[in-house]
Amino acid sequence: MVKEQASKSSLAIALRVYLCAIVVLLPWKFTCYVGNGEQPNFPMDIWEWMFFSLPCYLTSLLCGLALVFAALVHPVPRANRSALVPLIWSLPIVTGLVGLVKTTELDYAIQWIGHFAGLASFCVAVWWSAANDRKVVPVLLHTIGLVGLISCLHGLYQHFWGFEAMKRLTLEQAAANHTELSGQMLQKLEQTRVYSTFIDPNVFASYLLLCFPFSLLAMYRWGLRFEKPRLGSRALLVTGIVLFLGCLYWTGSRGAALGAAAGLACAVWTLPRVRTWRWRWLVPGAAILLALLLVVLTSLQKSRGGLASASVRIGYYKACVQMFAESPFFGAGTGEFFSHYLKEKAPGAEVARNPHSFYLGLLGEQGLLGALAGLAILLLPWLTATFFPPKDNARQPLFTAACAATAAWTIHSAFQFNELVPGVAYLTAFAGILAFDEGEGRPLPKALRFLAITLGLVSCLFVLRTPSEHAFQRAEYLEKENLPRALEFLQKAAAYWTRPPGPVLRMQNIHFSQGNLPKAEETARELISRTPHRAASHLRLARASLAHALSLHAKGEPADAMYQNAENALKSAQEWYPFDPEILLLRAVMPLFRNGKLPTHLTSLLAILHLQPAIHEDGEALVVTFNDSPFPDFPQLLQSSKIQALDGRPVTFLATSQAPL
Repeated sequence: MVKEQASKSSLAIALRVYLCAIVVLLPWKFTCYVGNGEQPNFPMDIWEWMFFSLPCYLTSLLCGLALVFAALVHPVPRANRSALVPLIWSLPIVTGLVGLVKTTELDYAIQWIGHFAGLASFCVAVWWSAANDRKVVPVLLHTIGLVGLISCLHGLYQHFWGFEAMKRLTLEQAAANHTELSGQMLQKLEQTRVYSTFIDPNVFASYLLLCFPFSLLAMYRWGLRFEKPRLGSRALLVTGIVLFLGCLYWTGSRGAALGAAAGLACAVWTLPRVRTWRWRWLVPGAAILLALLLVVLTSLQKSRGGLASASVRIGYYKACVQMFAESPFFGAGTGEFFSHYLKEKAPGAEVARNPHSFYLGLLGEQGLLGALAGLAILLLPWLTATFFPPKDNARQPLFTAACAATAAWTIHSAFQFNELVPGVAYLTAFAGILAFDEGEGRPLPKALRFLAITLGLVSCLFVLRTPSEHAFQRAEYLEKENLPRALEFLQKAAAYWTRPPGPVLRMQNIHFSQGNLPKAEETARELISRTPHRAASHLRLARASLAHALSLHAKGEPADAMYQNAENALKSAQEWYPFDPEILLLRAVMPLFRNGKLPTHLTSLLAILHLQPAIHEDGEALVVTFNDSPFPDFPQLLQSSKIQALDGRPVTFLATSQAPL
């Protein structure tokens, strides 16, 4: 009996360490967002595993193993109030399945479901462990506090020294290699908003908001170990506040300002004195005023360009509402935002692949059920703060920290894609559990262990993406050295069961660049079958068919069928992206090639494809501009096509310089 208890104790310690290890890895290795499958991101050697970010689906594997481990080590927990947290965070799995009904983005939808399956697994694993091991909560608290503090210090280093060092090193390497940096690279070197290890300053801001309360609480407790506990705890507390607020400010995130105000309001709301205060409903009003003040202050940063970037997101949100209006029950389908936004966005508006709002994204892509799940997640910290105060005053600081952290994150996620980054989302899911004590509840059925293990194993199944991801990465490395071998690996990656579009897209690029036009058309059609709502897929077919028509025309062979294929593909592309300047340009070019007004050879088309046109509105007309004019009187020739946009507005073409071919 003693040996059995010792064994269980050792396994419990091992599980505790494993959970903390995941918390440590999240902000350092899993900082990309789900669904970025068009570019390979699989480590190929030990150095890449150690120093680069890892594919998101591997997080599901780690967390699935954590849940299986917890379910095997500990008995089934009792049904206490903390069970509300994993229950609510499991809802996106259900809504993701609903989103499969209408989606045409199967690969993305599968990744999305796998992401939230891993998230739910980690949340359940922490809940299961905390219900049976009293040391789990304090250990996780100090781990979050320490890792959050390190991330904050890393962001501050980036602001004061890191950006300048990176800029100097990049410029020195470019000078040594006699290479000219692109405008995009030069713009990146002027970056002033800190992002630490994350892909975006706004996502880093959400991580800081989440860790801020836990780090302050942990630092306060560390200070109590000093010889003068009162002085030490207060000194560390003030230091933490200054560090985190400074780092939050330098992220330049206005959404973080709103989240900070919400977190502060929720923290005040949880205080015992405020709970009995007659006028406590003034707290939300004060939070709104504070949020507006913070937004104004952060908007003064020159790097953010005032409120211009924030106003762009209104278009994203309108697209989500339109998607819901068209299909209120099932939504447009998981992953469909990008295609539908391009269909609805104004000419010249910024392109976005996600709606930058967790809740509106659920509304548009997964309909009513997604909206209800998002609402439950949004309200969870406020319901916890209002209806589930701690019975023991000793737990009040942790209760306040957990409610404030999750409230700040949920408000910030109304304006950012935080939920798609495992390094932030997985931490958020279980943070709410720390607000609850280990209150007794009624026994749960033993079958819950089977369900937990099943969920954990399902999360582990998403590791089956590895062969495709590995082949995709191998192909990229081989493209410059052995192109036939690279194509073999791309075919292997494309044959994977979720039918990822990325490898097919890369194959289509290769075939087109090599002049293998029949194969380029074939792969473009395959890409359309995988992503039928993407304008870019139809546009690729239009380019390949037009190039094929020109090659036939140059040989004196009939090309009418190919011209017609190109026109049909352009019509489909414009249906999903009505104001794409490249589509409008090719529509104007098509009759010029067919009528012989432009040189009918592939070089002509390639020159046109390199123009990189832009579009803007000018009164009642649309103006498509490009820097170079590859042919004499090219804008006038385009104008002779007299094309119109889908809404009937005339399209004008304008070259800003003349550079004859």
